[in-house]
Amino acid sequence: MSSIPFKEWIGQFRKEDSPLGDLAHDIHFDSRFPSKSTDEKEILEYLKMRGAIPEAIQTFKNAWKKYLNS
Repeated sequence: MSSIPFKEWIGQFRKEDSPLGDLAHDIHFDSRFPSKSTDEKEILEYLKMRGAIPEAIQTFKNAWKKYLNS
């Protein structure tokens, strides 16, 4: 698992024109996102609490796999 927070890691994709880029952009500008978290469950619960659409949840799950391998 990566030792850097997920928010920091996903920031590298925020200018991409893709679902991952859209998610990264939204996370980057969400001041309440758990910025220091490296916990999948915590982030997933946060996204669901904020009303993330199913596509965003799936994009997060795909991004999480990349994050773990970084």
